[in-house]
Amino acid sequence: MEIGLIFSSEDPKQKEARDSVKKYIDNSGVLAEYSEYDKTVHSPTLIIDGLALSEKRKIKREAQNSMYPACSDMLKFLEQHIWCL
Repeated sequence: MEIGLIFSSEDPKQKEARDSVKKYIDNSGVLAEYSEYDKTVHSPTLIIDGLALSEKRKIKREAQNSMYPACSDMLKFLEQHIWCL
């Protein structure tokens, strides 16, 4: 399994999501090649075996402070793929 994460360490929410993904991978015991890329991005992108979970909107919603994908979204995406192995 190949897992990649693109995130911005300048954003505390994205850094927290990165830490949660890394911890989940470490604790799950799944054999995976993990790589991460620290770039200035508006929201993180999680890539598992070529499938990406990322924000698709070009214009941010004004009243929304939450990040997509949220940490919980990324962990669900990981769990679904691990159970498919």
